[in-house]
Amino acid sequence: MSKNINYFFLYFIVSALVGLFVRDIPGQPYLLSTISNFMTPDDVTKLGDPGSFAIGARDVFTHGWIKAENAWLIRLWPPGFMFLEGMVLKVFGIDAPFILVLVLINAACFALMLSVFRGFLRG
Repeated sequence: MSKNINYFFLYFIVSALVGLFVRDIPGQPYLLSTISNFMTPDDVTKLGDPGSFAIGARDVFTHGWIKAENAWLIRLWPPGFMFLEGMVLKVFGIDAPFILVLVLINAACFALMLSVFRGFLRG
């Protein structure tokens, strides 16, 4: 294996461990929560944000786009975030551990960014 691949995996493992074990606020959703847990926020968290993320992701998963009555979500959250969540549901299924998948996607993106940055600085 090349040295760059080794660094990518090192960055991925460290980022994933931080994402899995460093929880920043009490009441944060469980790592193994499914999208249905967010539809009833009292079960998982008292925060309203995860519920609106879940509504948008479910709309994208079910209809391919945000329904008209939920269009306010597009103006509220980062561009493309609902589509990323909908894609996670399409690929891993409606009962996937949603937070865990997002943490691992985040760790992979961060590891890729660090690997590219390392290559840039080494050059």
